[in-house]
Amino acid sequence: MSDSVEEWSKKLVGKKFLENGKQGDNTFSHAELEGLESFRIVRPKTMMTRDYREERLNVILDSNDVCTRVNFG
Repeated sequence: MSDSVEEWSKKLVGKKFLENGKQGDNTFSHAELEGLESFRIVRPKTMMTRDYREERLNVILDSNDVCTRVNFG
């Protein structure tokens, strides 16, 4: 798996997150993120810790569960 924010942005931004189920051209699920050392899904108004972990991919979703951006930390 790549460590590049740009590559993860290309893979995820604009796609809808599905908790379970088949991935399609415009969707993704936990299965696509399993190769990462650490990740978290961040929805609007989700409480999260402020600890910085450089290996953790943060997947930021909007209110429709569509990925709007990603970052490490």
